[in-house]
Parts: sequence; structure tokens; C-alpha cells
Amino acid sequence: MEAETSDGPPRALLIAAIVVAAGAIIAILVVAALRQSRPGQQTVAIAAVPAPKADSAECRTLVDALPEQLGDYRRATAARPAPPGAVAWTADGEPVILRCGLDRPTEFVVGSPIQVVDAVQWFELADQGRSTWFAVDRPVYVALTLPQGSGPTPIQVISDIIAKSLPAKPIDPAPPR
Repeated sequence: MEAETSDGPPRALLIAAIVVAAGAIIAILVVAALRQSRPGQQTVAIAAVPAPKADSAECRTLVDALPEQLGDYRRATAARPAPPGAVAWTADGEPVILRCGLDRPTEFVVGSPIQVVDAVQWFELADQGRSTWFAVDRPVYVALTLPQGSGPTPIQVISDIIAKSLPAKPIDPAPPR
């Protein structure tokens, strides 16, 4: 028998090189897929508003009871500096933002319409495709800002948590202007 002669590397070495290269490409794709941020892991800028009771025990109790998910919305990281007593959730698009410890809304006056959701009394302010709902029957005012089309789940879940976390009190609207 005659010995084989070849002009390149052995076939086994070529196959091993192809397998290693394919493995490296797959590993890179997996790492890239895992590093992409999920919608619930987005950073959300939350504007600071006067919230003199944001550091209160009531707000800490409420914030500690908040879930990681509100329907399709997942908890998001607040951009720094994050205002105390504020939490955000995101889905595709605008965030849902909760703020605790706010002052009474100036628009909340005697005769303002109130809606009750799961034993919590809410006052609504609508503005350019978003609405902010204020829980007005608790020891601290809680605002929940919802994007248009968010559906009822966020306010229902938050109402349930507020009802369990904060005692009810009579509403205290301002005198009519």
C-alpha cells in the first residue's frame, strides 16, 4: 500500500476547526440574546414632584407590597436620581408610574367626581393620552399614572394592594374655588 499524500491539513483537524467555529458563533449569539434588555428591565425616568410624605411609614409599607408585574407591565428600574416613594412598570411603550406621599391635588375639590375601584376611592386627572388617578381615601395620597390603553388591570391590582396596605379614611377635598 502506498501512503496518502495531501496538500492540506488532515480531514479530522478541519472538522474540529469547523465545530469549534460553529460553537463560538452559537455562544456569541446566546450571549447577545441574554444581554438584550427585557421590557420589564428598562430604566424609566420618573419626574420629581412634591411628595412630602414619600418617606413615611405608610409609603414604605405600600412600596414594599408592590408586585413585579401589573398585567402586561413589568417592574422597571427608576433612573437615578429616583424620587422617593416612586415605582414604575413598563410594557411596550409608555410606563405605568406610582407615586406615594403626594400633596392633595389642587383640582380635588368638594364635588369632584370619585370612582371606587376595589374599595379605594380614586380621583382622575386626564392629560394628553395619559391619566393620573389619585387614591384620596388613605392617610397618604397615592398617584397612579397610566398610559392610554393600559386597561383596567394596573388600577385593579394597585387598588387591591392599597386596600390591604393602608387604612381607609374619609376623603378631604379642598373647598370649591
